[in-house]
Amino acid sequence: MMAIKKCWLYFMACLLIHPLVLAQEGIEKIDGLRYGTLTNGFQYFIKNVDEPVAKTKMQFYIKAGFDHEASLQQQLSHLIEHLAFKPTEHTPTSIKDEVFLARLGMNIRDIGGSTSNLHTRYKFHAPKHHPKAFETGLDWFKDIAMQLPLTSEHINLEKGAVRQEFISGIQDHKDFFITEKNLTAQLFPFRKPYDQFLDHIQNFSHNDLRRFYHDWYRPDLMAIIVVGNFKDIQETEKMIRSKFKDLPANQEPYPEVDIHAAHKGRPSQFKKQVWEKGFDPSKKEEVEYRFYIRQPDMVNSLHTRKGYQKYLAFQLMCDVLFYRFKKINTPDIIGTVASFDTYKYGGNPFSLALYFSTYPDKTQAAFQLVVETLLQLKQYGVLEQEWKKVKEAYLSQTVQNEVSYWEEALRDYWIKNEVLFPQEDEFFYHWVQELSIEKMNAYLPQFLSSSPKDIGMIAPQGNKALHYTEEEIRAWIEEAYRRPIPKYKAPEVVRSLYSPTQIKELPLAPYTFKAPLIDYTQEIAFPNGVRVVLKPYKPTPGLRENSIKISGFTTHGASCFSKSDYYSALNAPSLVTHHGVGEVKAKEIKNLMEYAKILNCQSYIDFQEASLQAEGSLMHTEEILQLLSLYFQPIDQQAINFDAWKKDALDFRKSQKNLREDFRNGIRYVVNDSAIPPSFNLRYLKGEEAIRSIEQTDRKRSIEIYQQVFGAPGEWTFLVTGNFRNSNIIPLLQRYFGNIKEVAKKKQCVEKDQKPIQVAGPIKKEMYSNRSMENVMYDLSYYQSQQGTNSWKETLELKVLGQLIKRKLNRLRYELGFSVYNFGGYGRYNPDKKQYRAHFQVACQPEELQPIQTEIQLMIEELLKGEISKVDLKQAKERIKGWYKKPVLMQHRQFHELLYQHLRYVETWVPLENYAKFIDQIEMDDMVRLSQRYLKEENKVEVILRDNDI
Repeated sequence: MMAIKKCWLYFMACLLIHPLVLAQEGIEKIDGLRYGTLTNGFQYFIKNVDEPVAKTKMQFYIKAGFDHEASLQQQLSHLIEHLAFKPTEHTPTSIKDEVFLARLGMNIRDIGGSTSNLHTRYKFHAPKHHPKAFETGLDWFKDIAMQLPLTSEHINLEKGAVRQEFISGIQDHKDFFITEKNLTAQLFPFRKPYDQFLDHIQNFSHNDLRRFYHDWYRPDLMAIIVVGNFKDIQETEKMIRSKFKDLPANQEPYPEVDIHAAHKGRPSQFKKQVWEKGFDPSKKEEVEYRFYIRQPDMVNSLHTRKGYQKYLAFQLMCDVLFYRFKKINTPDIIGTVASFDTYKYGGNPFSLALYFSTYPDKTQAAFQLVVETLLQLKQYGVLEQEWKKVKEAYLSQTVQNEVSYWEEALRDYWIKNEVLFPQEDEFFYHWVQELSIEKMNAYLPQFLSSSPKDIGMIAPQGNKALHYTEEEIRAWIEEAYRRPIPKYKAPEVVRSLYSPTQIKELPLAPYTFKAPLIDYTQEIAFPNGVRVVLKPYKPTPGLRENSIKISGFTTHGASCFSKSDYYSALNAPSLVTHHGVGEVKAKEIKNLMEYAKILNCQSYIDFQEASLQAEGSLMHTEEILQLLSLYFQPIDQQAINFDAWKKDALDFRKSQKNLREDFRNGIRYVVNDSAIPPSFNLRYLKGEEAIRSIEQTDRKRSIEIYQQVFGAPGEWTFLVTGNFRNSNIIPLLQRYFGNIKEVAKKKQCVEKDQKPIQVAGPIKKEMYSNRSMENVMYDLSYYQSQQGTNSWKETLELKVLGQLIKRKLNRLRYELGFSVYNFGGYGRYNPDKKQYRAHFQVACQPEELQPIQTEIQLMIEELLKGEISKVDLKQAKERIKGWYKKPVLMQHRQFHELLYQHLRYVETWVPLENYAKFIDQIEMDDMVRLSQRYLKEENKVEVILRDNDI
């Protein structure tokens, strides 16, 4: 902190807040915008939008966050944000009181908060037809601004939740996270190491927290941004000015916190960080380098259109590098090189960041490759084909509705001093589309004019690279910059997986119409037995409204084979397609997917089914069908490199270690459930079990099982959805699906159905993690078999009950003060087992588990007695209904998954509007009846996952 005369510092502080904002271009030209600064320095922005909105989006910002904390205040800005949700003067029962919110026409999702390096944000979404709600939001913001009750009682209650939030976010990679944060703290101003954070958040001085609030929660560092439909914007402005004008101005100066200015003056840096524990021993020889090419002046011109244009060109350059690095396949670099803009991602000083991993003896070669790629772009520029692709991708990612655009634009205007544009498409679309390749290439020498000034290294304890000196590293880099640079050669574009001759030789296979299982669909069947269900429709507008989705399934899964083949079956698609699909190599498929904008193409074998799914642009339907058809071709066993697959699969699964998945897998095995629950309609093993499964996979059996499952097309049904005409799709299906050959004889599946879960409760199982755990995971489930054939109504009732459980669990944190952050209540239907499940789930500190279990038993007694508030029931129903409103169900992903489930499990199709209607009819008696049927001791299964040492 700088010690400067108070009067001069205060003058500079005011200069930082006001003139920079007023000097920006564009704000005076924006229709429907009211803005101003009160005498105490408080600022406001009110934007009237044309788009009809049900709620006024209110955002309250403090220009203070992690960067503004002193060393003894680490994460205390975050804890203050939490404390804003404790009782205040105008919200005596807390802003999270759902009874209080319901009276305002609101729910818990209408409020929130977040903390970043630069700012702290509070949100309040007020129904526009409820004037009291808007005023309440202003009152809450005012409470936050000047009179948060920072009592020791509240601080002690909430610091445990912050600790749990931190643990939950990093528990799967805690040691690397701390190592990475410590490196960042060495390289950049205002960043802090995390070695002692867990102890710090438990033992910090409460006065340090109060001092942060006193120093930084001041009106000249505050602003409110309001976006919505206003009948009288002047009256809204009057309300805001009246509410905040009496905030006392703080005459004390505050230190400037400008990470860009502070970093600009630093000399070149080289920092090493030792990864001391928690790394995979097989990765001990790997080292990660982080290069930063500074762009120190760019941040100073973002308040002008010209400056922001240059910044967008910089972002596009980062995207070009991303695509180029992704194409590189070399043993000198492990994986790929990550290239990104540090200003946009992470809030670090303005730089082009390059992250890559290699081995100590390949370090120099890796540097050469990275530098060569940079200099190729600098010297020879962007190619026409990649320029077109990068611009299209950039524009597709910037699609926003009007409200979201203005919320973000006004935030960045005030927080980051970025220029405002009167209309979103005036710049983001028109300028990017008009940006010529010549102009872009003229920018590149400016962006890539220097070598990396900031270099970081992360290496496991004992790694040879830790002996490298800064002089050695920089000498290798400088040598790479002096070498001759060959011209960049673009990789070959794969536009088809079939040659013109092959396509010509594929006849249009005949087909017959079948009686559809679902109304308003068309079903056809080919002589090879493949069935296709087509559902052309116009999805709800969104990012994927113009895509086509294709999902196929067969009921032949791992259950058709011996128990010892389970893992070989689950890993069969991964093994067989590792080198490619059919006779086409993986690299060619990857190139085609990029060209044809195929978003994904994935296959799996689970216990009772196998599936093959793809999604992509309607314009490239033929390429998608070509790709899918290859999965059914005969296997080239000589091309399958089992050892290479095993290494890559282990590397990937170890990088995806997840304690939550270990917990879920453990629960499945306690109740003898072999099927993997779907996630976005896909089923894959995760966690430690996935790693074990790779070790237990037999090459020969995997290939044989894949051949049996994917070699029998007559067992497969496909669902095709999108905004297409059947007459355009069917000829392509005739050519590619109608000509799939049978390469394996049909196999009678001995075990088609899982046995229903027989719970002879109560069951209690404690499991111990082989990895370090700071907390305990607890699940209390109640299982009930399906009665009858119609599952959808009970599923909806159960989901509402799950929401009621969640609301009961809220009191663990908000009333009883337990140190919990991740907790929830759920109601789920398992169609594989024809089984329902209601469950409570909590992650907590070990010493709090027993009292939490006691509280949960009290909650169960309340549900059984019908002690459920009307507000809770209403909010629970509204929450579930939000997922089942017709426009939501008509979104492409949701609609496709709904259709898929009805086809896969031969369920009766339900008109979409019936879901919300049924939810509206759910009464209190239904919840009591359901609770009394489910929450019985004989249905009860308790599972606990804890550390071995706890």
